[in-house]
Amino acid sequence: MAASDEFRLLKLAADSYHTWSIRARAALVQKGCWDAIEPGYSEEMTDKEKKVDNKALTFLFLVVEDNYLDDIGESKTAREAWTTLEEMHSKFGLLHILQLMRDFFNVRMKEKESMQSYLGSCTENCQVQDMHSPTEKSPW
Repeated sequence: MAASDEFRLLKLAADSYHTWSIRARAALVQKGCWDAIEPGYSEEMTDKEKKVDNKALTFLFLVVEDNYLDDIGESKTAREAWTTLEEMHSKFGLLHILQLMRDFFNVRMKEKESMQSYLGSCTENCQVQDMHSPTEKSPW
């Protein structure tokens, strides 16, 4: 493999979805697997499509932190796994809202943390209430 073909993709972490998704897409395009994600394959895949989809799905499993494997581990297709990750990090995705709620309820003031810093963390986690525009139906 030529040096220009080599790349290093950091695993997806909670705060890196935007840059990770760009690099993951580039890597999938380079591997000839992006069609498994966009437009995706129908349930009736040819043998060639199954091979490409499995390659893309395996790639996704390998480039996310372990905590995401619970969310995408049962995905049948690469598109399903990609969509799950996308929804988890989307501002309006239900999974993202649930993640923010979990973070909110788990906020604890650390020893030697200032009240201002603690309240800043609480306020930041209150983004859940601002997740929906007035024209959008709430999932609750």
